Amino acid sequence: MTDTQSTTPKVSCLPERFGLGLILALVTVLGVMIGAQIWKNRILTEDTSIDYNKFYPPLAAQIKQAQSVVLYEGLPHQIFEKDSLDRELDTKQTVEIHQYPFYREPLPLTKEDATTLITLFCDGKTIKPDSAYVSMGYRTQNPDGSFTTAGRACGGFHPDYCIEWHVNGKQFYMQVCFGCCMVKIFGPEGALRCDIDSSDDGPLGKVLRHYHKNRPARSSR
Repeated sequence: MTDTQSTTPKVSCLPERFGLGLILALVTVLGVMIGAQIWKNRILTEDTSIDYNKFYPPLAAQIKQAQSVVLYEGLPHQIFEKDSLDRELDTKQTVEIHQYPFYREPLPLTKEDATTLITLFCDGKTIKPDSAYVSMGYRTQNPDGSFTTAGRACGGFHPDYCIEWHVNGKQFYMQVCFGCCMVKIFGPEGALRCDIDSSDDGPLGKVLRHYHKNRPARSSR
């Protein structure tokens, strides 16, 4: 059929196309918002505590005695780099550590940096109380029983690295998210969520940022 045989003006299709494009755009935005909220809720509902005063001192006392340190590299972001994440999971060897995937092969951490990571964890300054914990007066809930949460417009917790410490037959893990400026620490006695300084000038960032092997170039976050 040639164009001259068509009796429907092309201009009549524009509103329909515009409407379809608008719907697709709204669906995309809504999908990102829902995905971010799911991962945000995951942070709030998973088995991690913000009770810094209870959990941090014994964690620091044990990690100070670490005999070895292992560093794992995180995969692409689950929201902002979803396609890249799917490709990496399909083609690379990975290991899951406390619900998040990491490249199976550890990064070649130097002895000096391994010692520095132990020192930073135990110095009482690098690993900071969660901001919600601070705002509630260093409590896990307000006096009236309500909770204060720390709002973070980062698309959800995503560990860029995972540090593994071996201490007298025990294993401790710290997942580091530079996007949220947050860490999650896991040990045999429980799990703790804390804040850290920004990735650009923070002490952890200065040590870890030059360790990179498998993860594709990061999208802007």
